[in-house]
Amino acid sequence: MLLLLVTASCAVIGSSAGVRNEEICYGSYMSFPTRYVPVLFRGQLYFTPNDGGPRKLLMDNGESKDPRLIFPRGRGLLLQDLRDSDSGTYSGFDERTKNEDNIMALRVLDCSEKKTKTFGETYTLDVSRRAEYLEFTPLHTSQTTVLWSRSNSEASEGGRGGMTSRGWEIVCLSPADRGHYNFRKKDNSLLSRIRLSVQESFKDYHAYVNGRLLIEDSCFEGVLWTVTFSMMGAQESEMLIKAGRVLNNEWISPSFKMRIWVLNNGIDLNPVRDTDAGTYTFSDPQGNLAHVATLVVYPESGYVYAAIAGGIVLAVIICCCCVRKCCCKKASKRDESAPVAVYYHDPDQPAYTSSTAPPAPDYSHQPVNSPAYSQPAATSVGPSDQPAGPGYPAAPPPAYSYQPVNPSQPEVSAPGGPGATPAPSLGSDYLTSDPDTTFELKGLTLPSAPPLGSDSEMCYGIQDFQPCILHLYIPWTGVLHSE
Repeated sequence: MLLLLVTASCAVIGSSAGVRNEEICYGSYMSFPTRYVPVLFRGQLYFTPNDGGPRKLLMDNGESKDPRLIFPRGRGLLLQDLRDSDSGTYSGFDERTKNEDNIMALRVLDCSEKKTKTFGETYTLDVSRRAEYLEFTPLHTSQTTVLWSRSNSEASEGGRGGMTSRGWEIVCLSPADRGHYNFRKKDNSLLSRIRLSVQESFKDYHAYVNGRLLIEDSCFEGVLWTVTFSMMGAQESEMLIKAGRVLNNEWISPSFKMRIWVLNNGIDLNPVRDTDAGTYTFSDPQGNLAHVATLVVYPESGYVYAAIAGGIVLAVIICCCCVRKCCCKKASKRDESAPVAVYYHDPDQPAYTSSTAPPAPDYSHQPVNSPAYSQPAATSVGPSDQPAGPGYPAAPPPAYSYQPVNPSQPEVSAPGGPGATPAPSLGSDYLTSDPDTTFELKGLTLPSAPPLGSDSEMCYGIQDFQPCILHLYIPWTGVLHSE
């Protein structure tokens, strides 16, 4: 019995002693030992997959049974364009010896370029000039689809995306786009390989109690989503929408009845309650998770409306202040540009206004006969030491004097030429008896005119200004005399 066990063990060790363990990248090739060249080997070559599939005959009596198993001159027996399904054990059976030997154990590696994107993004694959066509194999499947062919643009078997000037472009990536994208040459050899992974997207949403929540996206269109809800802090989830339709009242919780609606590009929850805070997940018809929405619900508060009202009031106040400031600037400019005419008159008599101003004064000096007055007349042409009484003007400087006009006498120039100033005497009765006598001061722009009897010197003590001109208007004569 012991001898039988030792013999069996030696047979097993001897049969497995020549087994090679190979790890080769996807799309590459595997070479067999020289003794399995069709000229030398007349037996059968078998393949047993690792996934438990049926045994497959690759070569029989030097004839290949698989188009990928070739015998190029000078290179031996090759199995090209390796795929995931080629992982397994290869063995040969010799008809002459009736012995079956395990040749090698192959493991096909995924050496592709890995890309990771998020749901809803746009991804573009660069297309080489040597690429003849593009094929797509979804993850965890062996079904391959031709997406694009250079020689025949209509040879596409479907799929998402399209060729642009930048390359093969896929808009709104979804979990269904996960898989391998292989570019191949004309001889069907692999040029490049990309493994694309699409992960779910995350987004936070905020809403108020009795408000409205819209979870929508342009990439949601055309997909029958399944939506589940997990309350904040809870482990269990509740299905609200299945394959694009809201569940019946028997299946949905009472808290969501008549409040959730399916849109073309998302869902609508109205009105929002405080118990709606939590996580909403969106899965495609294949069960792949695509989008996770986290909702935070705030209590309804009057402070929100108060803040809005306060903002409106503040905006109105600012606008009013701006308008007022602008108007004040315009009014100030008008006041500065317009001169102010000041008229001096008897305090007991009305003064002429700007609309009834007398005509332009005649600066000629006219001697007149003075009527009799009850008081002595002021005849001095120099500065007087006696202060002016009530109702009388202050003493003028030496260059000017008061000249009454007699309408009965013609205008005669004063002796000494135009520059001379006669000094007639005027009685106080004459100045006070005429109710229409008016004194007008021109040449200065002043804000206000004090009474003639005041102690203010007005323009007599002001330097660097033009001389003041005092006009005496006698209404019954129609003559205005100026000094």
